[in-house]
Amino acid sequence: MDPNPVKAKDFFISYNKADRAWAEWITAQLEDEGYTCIIQAWDFRPGDNFVLSMQRATIGAQRTIAVLSPDYLNAIYTQPEWAAAFVQDPMSRNGTLLPVRVRECQLSGILAAIVYIDLVALNESTARSTLLAGVKRTRAKPSGPLPFPGASYITPKPAASFPGLWPEVWAVPYRRNPFFTGRNEVLKQLHEKLIAQKTMALTQQAQAISGLGGIGKTQTALEYANRYQKEYRYVLWVTADTAEGLRAEYVRLAQLLQVPGFDEENQYISINAFKRWLASKRD
Repeated sequence: MDPNPVKAKDFFISYNKADRAWAEWITAQLEDEGYTCIIQAWDFRPGDNFVLSMQRATIGAQRTIAVLSPDYLNAIYTQPEWAAAFVQDPMSRNGTLLPVRVRECQLSGILAAIVYIDLVALNESTARSTLLAGVKRTRAKPSGPLPFPGASYITPKPAASFPGLWPEVWAVPYRRNPFFTGRNEVLKQLHEKLIAQKTMALTQQAQAISGLGGIGKTQTALEYANRYQKEYRYVLWVTADTAEGLRAEYVRLAQLLQVPGFDEENQYISINAFKRWLASKRD
């Protein structure tokens, strides 16, 4: 019998050293909510046998959180940690293995089949609520009545906003490039097209900057946002490299804007609420 058994914890946090900051942040959020955790950075002390400590942690914890990143997936020593959790619950009936993605990475094999919590590109508040909602094993149905998503749903028209204080919301995650130069004609044409007919439907007003990678599309869009920000009530920026990333961005903006119908525990409802909010801003 082990003379120093580890008391059962709610979560064992499995991570690669490159993601230590993420692992500690996740642990702190869980412990603030009353969960118990074991994490190498805080619980494995000098003089401990690392292998034995890891074995006790993986066996003693009810669930294992795998902090997913390219470094985690490519590391040798993290694989036995999540594999041990998977063996305990191969059908995922108890959610024993719970992946949490903190950086863009491509999953394959067994891990690709397990639904993960995605924190990529979220702000801290949204990431915390997403994490805490994801670790719950209860059904994610929101409380209270749900808004009807059909065409008859009408959002009350908000009061007029004073343009002198625009933008009311600035949600651009990048700093303006102080060395940006050129592209004045492109920016001028883009501006003229976007403001030519303000009553035109949103889908008709959309403009795209296209071209090969590395030619400065992102910098041009960033410069436009900064140069003409005072003409827009809301300046919103989303990253849409993947469908999952775009959904996460919609939820982030829905929370930031506190759109009617936002539900921090239900991504589907929040995304639909954000789309309705966008539709209500067309004029």
